[in-house]
This record gives sequence, C-alpha cells and structure tokens, in this order.
Amino acid sequence: MSEYSHVFSKNKYDVRKIRIEPTRMNLTSDLPVSQRASRTSATEDVEINKQIKNLLTAGLIKESNSCYSSPVTLAYKRDEMKKTRLCIDYRKLNAICKTGAEALPRIDTLLDKLTNAKIFSTLDLASGYWHIPLHEKDKEKLAFVISEDLYEFQVLPFGSRNAPAIFNRTIRRILNKHKCSTFARHYFDDIVIFSNSLEEHYAYLEQIFKMCEEENIKLKFSKCVFAKDKINFLGYEIKEGCITPDNHNIEIKEARKLAKQNTIKYHDKNKIKYDARFIDSPFKADNIVMYEEFNYPNRRKLSPVFSGPYEIVKKRSDVNYEITKSNALTEKPTEIVHTSKLRTFYPPEKLKLSHG
Repeated sequence: MSEYSHVFSKNKYDVRKIRIEPTRMNLTSDLPVSQRASRTSATEDVEINKQIKNLLTAGLIKESNSCYSSPVTLAYKRDEMKKTRLCIDYRKLNAICKTGAEALPRIDTLLDKLTNAKIFSTLDLASGYWHIPLHEKDKEKLAFVISEDLYEFQVLPFGSRNAPAIFNRTIRRILNKHKCSTFARHYFDDIVIFSNSLEEHYAYLEQIFKMCEEENIKLKFSKCVFAKDKINFLGYEIKEGCITPDNHNIEIKEARKLAKQNTIKYHDKNKIKYDARFIDSPFKADNIVMYEEFNYPNRRKLSPVFSGPYEIVKKRSDVNYEITKSNALTEKPTEIVHTSKLRTFYPPEKLKLSHG
C-alpha cells in the first residue's frame, strides 16, 4: 500500500486532471445566463470565502470576466456533519444545456456481478468531478458569483447538467482501457473490486492503483475499504452468496416511514376539514351555533377566534345557512355563512338566549 500512497489525496483539493480530452458544454442558446449572488449569512460567508481561497490555491477555479454567472449556496455534507458542500445553482444554465446520451449503471446489474465473489474492496474517488478537465471555450459558461467577486471553474463542477453522465462515461472507459472491468465495477465515484482469493485480490488492487497512477486519479483513503469478506456498498450489505439491505438504511427508512405517517395524519386532518365544505351539514333551523371569525395560520399555538352564539334562521342551500349575525355591509340583522364556519354551541345549563 505504501508503494502507491501518492494515489491517495491529502485533502479534497488535492486532485489532478485525468488525461482525457477536455469536456465540452453545448448550449441551445447563445444568450448568456446571468444571475445575482444569493443572500448568505455571515457564518456562511466565512465558509464560502475559505473554500474559494482553497480552490484558487489548488488551481481548480480562477477569477473570471465572464458574462455568465450562477449563484452559490452551501449544502449539508454528511461526513462533516454540517453545511460545507459548496454548490452552484446551475438550474437556469442547465435549462439551455444539451443533454448528452449516456447509459447510467444499473444497481441490480452491478450487484449480480458480486454475488459469487468472496473478497471485496471499495474505492472512493476524491472530489470525483474535479478530475474532469473543461474545454477552454466552455469555462466561462460555468462561472459563479459570490457577494465579492466572479469566478469560473477550470474543471467539471458538481451541479452541471451533464456532469454525472460525463464522469460515468470517463470512469467506464478508463476501466475498459486498462482491462479492469472483469474484476472491478463502478457506480459514479465508487469502485468495487471483487475476487475469489486474497492473492488474486492483491493483484487486482495493484492493477487498479497503477491505473490511477497513469490516469492521474486520486482516491480518498478514509472512504476506502480493502480486502474484506463483507462490505456495505450502495445501500446493501454484500458477502459471499448473500446480498441484504444495509442496517443503517433500514433505520433511515423506518425514520422516514414515521415522518410519512405524521404527514399522512396531518393530510387526513386537513382533508376532513376541506371535505366538510361539500357535505350535508347536521345543522337545522333554530339550532344554536358559534361562528369562526378568524383562523390563525399556526394552529398549534392559537385557537380560531369564534363569535356568538347565534341562532340558525334558515337553511339557504346544501352548504349555506342564514344566522342571526348582523352584517355591517348590508345592514341586515342576519348573514348567510358557509357551514364550514359553524360549530355546535354547547351552553352552560343556566344560560338562556334572548333576542328581545
């Protein structure tokens, strides 16, 4: 392993460009897409400026004079447990970007190849997309703006429309070029190596490391797993002759199921209220009711404001009633209201109404 320590990145900015033709970005319109910078907090500005400085030092971006610009945002990164993933909002640019045709890998087909293997290793490419060089004429199209300046990527950034297809095609062709596809499969930036013996496995690993060395590919050591009889890969636990769901994913699914149940309960509660507007009401003439004057948006803290009690004078339609509530606009002693606004009034035993 020490012989190939140089193929592992020191940090996420320690990446090199793969030795391929620079990728192109073809647009359906020559009209530049220009957006202003997103509003960010002071804390986010510190993190963004820190990452911009690191990207400049690594030569992954440079200052730009482009007429294109897309805003920046920070996203949550699981392995760092906070918002540190620098993302560019390329949605408007992607809308005019021609889509490249590429067959993305199927997980079920990939898993079928691993069924009979005994030894496994998984490799993770460090900052995967940044390995792909951009064509000089297309760098300006991927420019992004922050509150202080405009920059443009020198490599393929995360978020551009064809980035997954371009990256997947590149890794697939590299594996085929070095004749590694018989013992290695990839799913975007994850590579799994499989074999039936340790001796065979070590030879395969060396072949993969040589491939990374020749193609300028950098790996992330903290996410790599070497020569195990059981691995977790793409949400599955894989061992010889057995593929089962990863326990961690089961816990996540259970948490999502509970959240979904709460959402369904909330939906059902509001559906009942909505449906009440279109069903026959139990109210009759001479019934005593309360009228809902105002409903607060946050119902968990404040109850609706009701007025009354009022007496139902007459049923005007299937969903409308006339009650003894004066109308300030028409100056009439009664008002026609919707049944969804009415509630049955339960008075104290000694309370008596008088309309005299």
